[in-house]
Amino acid sequence: MKKILLLLLLLASLPLYNNMMAQCVVKNVIVKVNSSSPSATTPGYCDVNFDFIFTIENNGGNKYIYMHAWMNNDYPNYFNCPPAPSNAKPPVAADLVLSKINIGIHNEVHAGHPAPTLIDIYYPDNTVVLTTASGLERYVYPTGDSARFVVKGIQITAPLACSDVISMKADFWSSQGQQAQNAQCVYCGMGFTIDPRINGLINCNLPRTFNVIISSVADFPISGTYEVYLDYPDGSGNRGTYGPEDNVMVYTSPYTTILNAGLNTYVAGNIAYLYNNVKPEADMNLWVVVSVTGYPNKAINLLLNSCSPLQLKLVEFNVEKLINGAALNWKTEEELNTSGFYVEKKTGDGQFVNLGFVPTKSGNNEQTGFTYNFIDTALVSGTVTFYRLKMMDNDGKYTYSDIRALRTNGGKMYAMVRPNPSSGTFKVDIPSDAGIYDLMITDLTGRVIKNLYGLNNQTIQFNNLFPGVYVMRINFRESGESVTERVIVQ
Repeated sequence: MKKILLLLLLLASLPLYNNMMAQCVVKNVIVKVNSSSPSATTPGYCDVNFDFIFTIENNGGNKYIYMHAWMNNDYPNYFNCPPAPSNAKPPVAADLVLSKINIGIHNEVHAGHPAPTLIDIYYPDNTVVLTTASGLERYVYPTGDSARFVVKGIQITAPLACSDVISMKADFWSSQGQQAQNAQCVYCGMGFTIDPRINGLINCNLPRTFNVIISSVADFPISGTYEVYLDYPDGSGNRGTYGPEDNVMVYTSPYTTILNAGLNTYVAGNIAYLYNNVKPEADMNLWVVVSVTGYPNKAINLLLNSCSPLQLKLVEFNVEKLINGAALNWKTEEELNTSGFYVEKKTGDGQFVNLGFVPTKSGNNEQTGFTYNFIDTALVSGTVTFYRLKMMDNDGKYTYSDIRALRTNGGKMYAMVRPNPSSGTFKVDIPSDAGIYDLMITDLTGRVIKNLYGLNNQTIQFNNLFPGVYVMRINFRESGESVTERVIVQ
């Protein structure tokens, strides 16, 4: 009986033990290379400056967080993982002779310490010199179960040439003790590679596009996927630090570098992306996040948006049918240097023509929101009519709104793909009275590429289709009609 009770007690304690161990998890490591150059003090070595981004799950023992990193071949596995121990003795100077990075974070937040900070004391052994870094940012996820840390400007001298791939392995441990004498939580053997480098720029013509260069010091082509995200402001209104708020992906693509004349690069230019012609997104920086097949971490860099801000934000544009015509209504925000709006119309497969001009209501460069309307009294029965706004600045520059479609009595359902052919990003315009519809895109073999249900958007955008010929079929639920269009991606 005692054996049975002991067994039950052990089984009952397993979930608690596993939960305790699971709380000490480090993940989503990203490296941003800031600079690298041959060492001025140690010939043959490389001075590297980089930002190190990681996510750690929260637990009650993260008052102090320490990170130690070694070159891959020097990794000692000090904590003898797996399994990760709890309440282990932290490493001291003798254990860290070959370590290249030793970082300490005071993670506790209270009235006297309002934000996490880097610390310059290694409490288990004050003879250990901590690695130089320029700053620290922490972002707690909305769920509250984890936080992302950005350690900025880590400076190391790697015992390799700058033409070699620098691969490292790190241990993390944390403690709640005042002097951090026990590693209450340990995570071992997190690998990361300080490669590749990412550069690029945002082209200011409208709609915005970007160029990107992914370069590696590896002596073989690397491949993977890169993703582009908008750089939203954090809770303090600051931009330029990669946080959980930067989660709107506007482009993604596979890539493979090419070895040529001693360079190992992937280059892509004039790439259109989502929200590249609307405020505030078209005025934002872009994060480029690169994954590499075979690398344990991702790489990242920021493309700064130095373009002049868009002068006008169109927040609403609708078209509705009247008894004797059509009513166009739109709302704006942040009008600055705006002269007005040309209303343009297209019937069937014809060209857009100008119907008239509506001057701005924002006298003296006022930026508050305004409401506009325009009546078209010349509708043609039995057709589909398309409308757009040509939004003019005082200096003659202009941008187009999305297109709105209106079907008059007897007109067949219609969908307009623009541009067609495209480079992989295109929009589909649907009549305003279409109701709910389903949309499917297939290739010429019948393989389904996109399958979307229950849509009611008047405009829908698609991105990142590979070159080829596709068939798009739209089924309109209320009328029972269907439309099929051929889509060409070059």
